[in-house]
Amino acid sequence: MQSVVFRVAARTFALSIVLCGIALAASPGDSTSPSVGSYGFDWLHPAKAKCAAVTPKNKATFVACEHKPEGGAFGLSIPYFVCHPKKGTEFLVYATKDQCIEAKETMEANAP
Repeated sequence: MQSVVFRVAARTFALSIVLCGIALAASPGDSTSPSVGSYGFDWLHPAKAKCAAVTPKNKATFVACEHKPEGGAFGLSIPYFVCHPKKGTEFLVYATKDQCIEAKETMEANAP
């Protein structure tokens, strides 16, 4: 009887581990830095700003990032990250290229 109980408990434990792994795999990316494949631009240098993909190489240069889940940049409610690759630059990074373009165009439309 004990071996049956043990086998049921072991199977239940194994199933919970599998389900936990599935939940982690399905969860959104790291909330402390943008995902590779997202898009951003250096808004501190608007004349040269263009939406560029985040690659593993340029993501590695980000010293610090802050997630803004409620949005707010340029009056938009699109979630984004503020990342600092080096002194004097500040990248706003969005999940998609379209979101990045919308934010950049809104910034330019509101420029003095």
